[in-house]
Amino acid sequence: TVQKKLSAIEAATDGFRQTISMLQELSSSLIDRGHYDVQTIQQKQEEVNDLYEELRQNILKKTAIFREKEDYFVFERDVKSLISQLKAMLNASSSTDHGRDVEHVE
Repeated sequence: TVQKKLSAIEAATDGFRQTISMLQELSSSLIDRGHYDVQTIQQKQEEVNDLYEELRQNILKKTAIFREKEDYFVFERDVKSLISQLKAMLNASSSTDHGRDVEHVE
């Protein structure tokens, strides 16, 4: 289901957090030591950070949309059930058979 897919992606994303943190430390260390390719290191680290943040935002949006749809589904189901019950009660209260079906009463 959609919920399982979102949960799996969310779990994988959480797993990336530690790797990204380690890469951030490594890139900072390389930059601090004056690595000859500082610009490339910074660009790649920014790209990783940007992609990770975009992924997190997408997951948050999809999760919110999923929950909203789920809430709407529950609402629709409950409304249909209530309408059905109310119609049944209305039919029973509008019946003109009251007092005529006493054959089974002694």
